[in-house]
Amino acid sequence: RTMTTGEEEKHHPYDASGVLGKVTYSFVVPLLRRGARAPLTTEDVPGLPKHDKISALVRRVEGHYWGKKRTSLVWALVRCFWPEIVASGTLTALEYGAVLGQAATLGPFVQWVQSSSASLPRGLGLGLGLVALSLAQMVTHHRAFYISWRGGLNCRVATTAVLHRKLLRAAGREVTDAGRIYTLVANDAQRFDQLVNFMHAPWLGLVAFGCVFALIALSVGPAASTAGCGVVSLSIGLQLHLSTKFKVLRQRSATASDARVKLAAELFVGVLAVKAARWEEPLAAEVGERRKAEANAILRSQRLKAVNSTFYFATTTLASLATFLVFVFLEPRRRLTLADAATVVASLSVLRLVVGKNLARFTSFAPELLVALDRMQSFLQAAEVAPVLADLNAHRAAAKGDDDVDDEKLMVRLSKAAFRWPTKAEDSSGSRDEEDSSGSSSRVEEVQSLSRDDDVAELRSPLGRALKKFDEALDVELGAVAETSTASGLTLEVRRGEVVFVTGPVGSGKSCVLAGLLDEAALVGGTAARRRSAEVAFAPQEATVFATTLRKNIVFG
Repeated sequence: RTMTTGEEEKHHPYDASGVLGKVTYSFVVPLLRRGARAPLTTEDVPGLPKHDKISALVRRVEGHYWGKKRTSLVWALVRCFWPEIVASGTLTALEYGAVLGQAATLGPFVQWVQSSSASLPRGLGLGLGLVALSLAQMVTHHRAFYISWRGGLNCRVATTAVLHRKLLRAAGREVTDAGRIYTLVANDAQRFDQLVNFMHAPWLGLVAFGCVFALIALSVGPAASTAGCGVVSLSIGLQLHLSTKFKVLRQRSATASDARVKLAAELFVGVLAVKAARWEEPLAAEVGERRKAEANAILRSQRLKAVNSTFYFATTTLASLATFLVFVFLEPRRRLTLADAATVVASLSVLRLVVGKNLARFTSFAPELLVALDRMQSFLQAAEVAPVLADLNAHRAAAKGDDDVDDEKLMVRLSKAAFRWPTKAEDSSGSRDEEDSSGSSSRVEEVQSLSRDDDVAELRSPLGRALKKFDEALDVELGAVAETSTASGLTLEVRRGEVVFVTGPVGSGKSCVLAGLLDEAALVGGTAARRRSAEVAFAPQEATVFATTLRKNIVFG
């Protein structure tokens, strides 16, 4: 967040530093020196750079996603952070170019070292070229890492803020799954940090593959180059196959995490009821089963990641072995020089970096991020609170001269108002947006189908079947109540500074009135209006449900 002292906002030294300062990161030296002399305080920490302002990031993401034409969340993020994507891609390409240049220069340099009649200027030129390429790799690598990492953090912060704003606008029936919301922010949003440094690996990997094939072919021939690069191609194919498995496992682990967090939250809220009903052991077993399912999905994913990581260590060795074996058998009369061997090993090491490491990480993290983005977009498309109450400001414009409406302190006005809880049909046909991108809808359906499979598995336990029967009976009883009960005949005016108590017996509609003021209940009679320019806060009560009948829970025996 941006820290301020009084009325003056702090500035970050990054904004005032030049090109050399940004490349060498010397703008942090004064802060490091201050921290070496004494412990840092909040007054010593500068504000955020201009390009990292949270409010600006959120406006950009929401502007692209909720614009005139609804788009997918992936495309909205790409349009919002395209400068960082282009900059990091360019710097990463320059880094790979520097690495390939070192591989191409190493062979002639080794040949110059072996030669007794080589000229000194040529050797110095090759040596200085290697040093310059190494320095270029160092500068471009760190700069690309900084831009990518900063963009990933900004993307995570922006999506978290967008999810929070959607949570404030979402209808109450859409935010009952606390486990899902917690996982979206605590787990899914962090997937950006894992992928951003490897997002250019696919296309740069193809370019590097072609360059390496050409370098090896010039050194030991096209046949040997085909053998070595063929091993690398096989490694790429296996990694792409594993990426499909990562996607499925991520969906299962996310669904299991949602179920586990949701159940744990319900237990914490109703811990008194659990104690009173002596449900500790069965519910502890239920939590253990859900934790076990989540752990099994994560364990399978980690095993696949371990297999995927082995390609980083094995690809270069196997490719070098295949290259030299083909060279020896197909060209037995040709002598393998040290310079050619150095070029082959150095070139294959480039593929080890680009393919064995970066592409392996991309194939591991990209499917998980796609699943996370689908889950986020599914939540962003949830139904929002539809305005039920009119706006007093609009009434004021339409009824000039009315002293009551002109009263600036008037916050709420009800006149013979009647509210009713929404029925299930109204819940399902709320203001949910039907527009959905063709690519994401199928993946969301996969997650939902996996969730349904988990629900079926839960019903196999006796406790699961008993809870389902209780839920079905409760749905029927509450559905009948929602059809008939209303809070009617309400005439009320609330002004700023007043404290108003709404009293009545159990079931008379007090909560329905509060829900109506929040646009969460249907207005079925009379008129109701509130001043929408004023902020509203709602602190609901935490209900404790005991293991007894619904009537006894209401009247407490």
